[in-house]
Amino acid sequence: DATAWLLPAYDEYTLGYTVRSALLAPPGEAYVSFGHSILLPSVVIDGKVVATWRRTVKKHSIVIELNPFAPLSAAEMQLVGAAADRYGAFFGLPAEVKR
Repeated sequence: DATAWLLPAYDEYTLGYTVRSALLAPPGEAYVSFGHSILLPSVVIDGKVVATWRRTVKKHSIVIELNPFAPLSAAEMQLVGAAADRYGAFFGLPAEVKR
């Protein structure tokens, strides 16, 4: 089954690749900076980076803002929503996803 992951910047999963096409869903390479091995926080689905993300922690929730490389399907958004729920649970806060 497919799973989505919200990875932080500098995560080993994204830093370990020398052939970026093996990691990025097209046209992702244009969105992710590889200068000096600096990566943005990444959304991974089925092993491919499909978006970048950032969080805003509010008093009673966490907002996850996506910057997808291409439109995400409803099924992919459900997977991202589940990843956001896991992320929010870590902080003891509900999470919401915004495109």
